[in-house]
Amino acid sequence: MKRTDHILALTTTLLRAPEADVDRLLAIVENLYSLQALRKPGAVSIGFEQGDTEEPFTTWLRRLRSEQIQRVHVSYHAFDEREDMPAHMAAAFAGTPDLLLRVKTAQQIHAYALTTYFGPQYELTPQQFITLLDSQADKAHHWDRAAELILESNGMNNHSLFEPEETAEYLLSPEGHHVFEQLAPDLVKELQIECTVRQQPFIIPDDLQSLFVKYDYSFFDEDREYVYLYPLGDVSAQEVIDLVNAQPFGLLTWETLNASLQEYDPTAAIVEPERWEQKLRAMSDEDLEQIVTPLCRAICTLCEAGGVKPVIPEALSESFGPDEEEQKRAAARSNDKDRWNLQSTQNPWEHYAFRPVENAPAFTAAALADTEKTFVQALEAIHQFATRIDSPFQDLFRINLRLMQMPLPAGSFGVAQVEQLAGQLSQAEFPQEVVESVRLSAWVVAFCTELSWDAARSRGMLAVKFADVFGGMGSWNDQYIEEDHETFQKVSSELFEALKRYLASLL
Repeated sequence: MKRTDHILALTTTLLRAPEADVDRLLAIVENLYSLQALRKPGAVSIGFEQGDTEEPFTTWLRRLRSEQIQRVHVSYHAFDEREDMPAHMAAAFAGTPDLLLRVKTAQQIHAYALTTYFGPQYELTPQQFITLLDSQADKAHHWDRAAELILESNGMNNHSLFEPEETAEYLLSPEGHHVFEQLAPDLVKELQIECTVRQQPFIIPDDLQSLFVKYDYSFFDEDREYVYLYPLGDVSAQEVIDLVNAQPFGLLTWETLNASLQEYDPTAAIVEPERWEQKLRAMSDEDLEQIVTPLCRAICTLCEAGGVKPVIPEALSESFGPDEEEQKRAAARSNDKDRWNLQSTQNPWEHYAFRPVENAPAFTAAALADTEKTFVQALEAIHQFATRIDSPFQDLFRINLRLMQMPLPAGSFGVAQVEQLAGQLSQAEFPQEVVESVRLSAWVVAFCTELSWDAARSRGMLAVKFADVFGGMGSWNDQYIEEDHETFQKVSSELFEALKRYLASLL
């Protein structure tokens, strides 16, 4: 169960609860989350936000309840869905909201999305970074370099562009805070590289010393100096030939290129060193582009062995890099031995805020029985596909189908039923680690029982937990599907939407 699902389960229960039960339920929530102090270090907090206004969860809850709640619904709608990928793939990106909380009161109809915020990854703040820049010997140069790096990143990520002299103001803006959080390690690294290239000390003010740390990189080869060579754009065959002829290695360059190509593709044809120039001139632009990078690497290999740098003639300075300053930067980037790194945040926080949604999409509540039926059908389809391709997820889907086939007890579906399922799996010779993972999931139904949920809803929440296999590395999405990719996408999309709609009905 995702954190957002857990919070929605608590919230919908609190919104529907009789007044006499609210204090008991709030006590349960307050044992798990910070409801008064928002963004509390070392804690997970819940609140409400509208524009620049924030208020504690309890204040928002009491205000809604005072309007005389008539109906509470949760609906699935991927209203922030990424255009470049289907919803079940976008699920890998943390914080993407896809469930909408709808509350009808005697006064109006409210719609809320649950927005996720994470505390900064590092202790260094934008204001402290400004102090760090101002502390350097040549601060004007370092400010120019910081502006260059931020603007380069913003241009690639559709963030704001600004004049370099406005960098400090931008860093202190809301967007600037977000961008700094993403770029902070690279900015600090590049700041130190500029100091190395310009032979200046990297100055950390005394009051910022605790925000930096050095790691032990002694296991790396400290004495090796890497050599760099790369095209700065599209290059012609003649430019490539002129580059090779400028080096002191003669035909050995072409022999090294052959060895490199063979290493990556043993079936690659060997070209006689004397014939490479002729072959390059006969190549298409596309084929030539495929050769340039391994050829540059071959030259670098020979330079590293001979302790020399690649020769880039003046006539080719616009075609190949790096220049002398960039070479120094590249060498400095490859040496982490004495570099300062940012200290990670010692008391991270998470914050979840209910945010009003304007013009919420139209919604018709579905019956729980209907969404459950669709969910089971989607489970059966994806289980069949997983079995056919021998996916390691087939057992998980089979367990889920067994769970959904279990008869519902008269009272609650609790820990005893989970133990019964685990016993069945053990008798069916499921791996012991799988059986234990099912037992460890008993907290879900125990949580639902504490909220006084009925058996159908408790079992459903456990099933949704098992079925939510969509995410990043190691998930169902991360599998390599060699064939029938169309069916993979179909059953994945159908299960994702079915489990989301079933979850919305359960909530």
